[in-house]
Amino acid sequence: MLEAEVNKSNIPTLFIDLDRELQLERLASLEDFLSFLGTEGIDPEKKAVIFIDEFQHARKSAKIFKNIADHFPHLKIIASGSSSLDIKTLLPESLAGRKRVVHIYPLCFGEFLEFQELKALKAKMDRMKNVKRPDLETLAFLRKKYEEYVLYGGYP
Repeated sequence: MLEAEVNKSNIPTLFIDLDRELQLERLASLEDFLSFLGTEGIDPEKKAVIFIDEFQHARKSAKIFKNIADHFPHLKIIASGSSSLDIKTLLPESLAGRKRVVHIYPLCFGEFLEFQELKALKAKMDRMKNVKRPDLETLAFLRKKYEEYVLYGGYP
């Protein structure tokens, strides 16, 4: 969603998924990363946004991010990951003033339903709290959705 918003501004973007081994090799060093960007048509001297997912897999990423922040001010990196403990160890204080940390919490069950475009079901669930004999079919469907919610941990 954020990438689509940036694209509306005609700013070049690139998405890198570090769960994929080949993508991970691209962050082995600053030189490898800059070379990869060039291959993808991204000029680090011009405005661009690079999205890096699961960046906790790249052990040298903090050094690369620091160099990019210091030497390529038009290049912005939005890095995300799912392991907060690993992320904290990867982002030492040497990145102070060069990073912004945003904690994103999992969705609650109601938000999960809305995210799946089930707003009518969420509204029905909310109304059922005040009913003595709720609709069994709706309860069964809510249970199925709740099991899905618990299985995936409330992440979109």
